[in-house]
Amino acid sequence: MNKTITPQQNISDPIHVGPADEFPPAILDDYFHKRQSWYYQRRGIADLAAERDAFDEEGLIVLASDGTECLGGVRLNTRAPGDMRPFPSEVLLPGLSVRAAFPGLALDGVTVGEMGKLLIAGQTRGLPYNNRILLRMALCLLEMNRQGPQAHFAFLSTRTRALRIYRQIAKITRLPFETCAVPQHLVPNKLHTLGDVSLQLYELPIEQSGETTREIA
Repeated sequence: MNKTITPQQNISDPIHVGPADEFPPAILDDYFHKRQSWYYQRRGIADLAAERDAFDEEGLIVLASDGTECLGGVRLNTRAPGDMRPFPSEVLLPGLSVRAAFPGLALDGVTVGEMGKLLIAGQTRGLPYNNRILLRMALCLLEMNRQGPQAHFAFLSTRTRALRIYRQIAKITRLPFETCAVPQHLVPNKLHTLGDVSLQLYELPIEQSGETTREIA
């Protein structure tokens, strides 16, 4: 497996990306507030714009901020072997089994994580998916995972037509990935406006040293 890319610190960059506990509580609150409206505006489905929930309390959250507002956030929820708690997507899509969706990978014997509740938004600026905030949050989440819980794989569920940007991030960070379509009968009627839904699963590096580093422009 290729070494993942980790960022070097850019001291001229006013945007800080890191674990949620590195930020004032107001920035985390701003993440939850923006996430709720952002998902509703972009998806048109209130159920996807859930307020702070139990998955937030037990997950790892990465934030991006310029010091005045939250500009981005993403969550990782992990399940170790034998942990029967559902993933967030398995609650949203009743009948879905993420581990069974990739039978060739023997996911029952390793720790698996779900990345979700992505936010890329500012109050006065438009922030596209393919900006360096998204890449930096992905790299930060990889580093947090190395320190623990060391998930061997992580997946996300998204509209199939939105997979392009996530594949681009995977290629930049050198993460092998596989994609699996979610059967239509598992998608509730309230989510049909999303169109086709897919799972994208990444193999994660868990080595403690020897990563390749590069500056992110």
